[in-house]
Amino acid sequence: VVTNMSSVLKIYGEPFSVSTLPVLMTAAEGGIPYELIEVPLEQGGQLTPEYRKMNPMHCVPTIDDGGFVMWEARAISKYLCGQYNLPDHFYPKDVKKRAVCDMALDLHQGVFYPNITFKVLYPACGFAHKPKEEEIERSKKALDEDIWPALQKFIAMGDGPLLGGENPNVADFFFALHIYMIAGRCPDSFVASHAGLTGYLAAVKAKCPRWGEYITAGAEEFFSPSGHVCPFVPH
Repeated sequence: VVTNMSSVLKIYGEPFSVSTLPVLMTAAEGGIPYELIEVPLEQGGQLTPEYRKMNPMHCVPTIDDGGFVMWEARAISKYLCGQYNLPDHFYPKDVKKRAVCDMALDLHQGVFYPNITFKVLYPACGFAHKPKEEEIERSKKALDEDIWPALQKFIAMGDGPLLGGENPNVADFFFALHIYMIAGRCPDSFVASHAGLTGYLAAVKAKCPRWGEYITAGAEEFFSPSGHVCPFVPH
């Protein structure tokens, strides 16, 4: 839900950013009114003095919730679940169910992101150097032997078919949107051809009635090989 109300949650980011999208997904699927304030990464919008004053780490997304400012997408998503009292499946109150969600979020940030997103998606859009063939093979091996089995284990622990069980939790949002954006931008990649990942993505989408609110024309334009290419910025 996008609105121009001055008191509404402000989300600073870009509609095609794999970091911004899970936060938009949390807000939209949770029914939280928000305003997306676009930060043009290609033009260094995150490096302006104004933005750096708000967020010294100059990353996206950043939120301003009535004067409370924070960044780091996974922390934001968990904050929104608590602050706006979202349904329990988003980020469970049960300690063991929450622990599984946190494990999945850690798997995404610590293993999936550096091995898959950074090695497959980022080079395609100019955020990282093109990896060597042996690096791609290591990433594929990590997906087949470590990441996918772990994801299946977490799904089984929650009685599936999603990480959140019958309904998606915030960890599902991060995995699903990364898979969606990687497969869309890199259709010939081992991610796009992975039957397990694509089946899991379809299951998440089926439980997200507001998908079209955050997967906008701006996000799908990103799928063009010539769309949103940034000069490599060292990390």
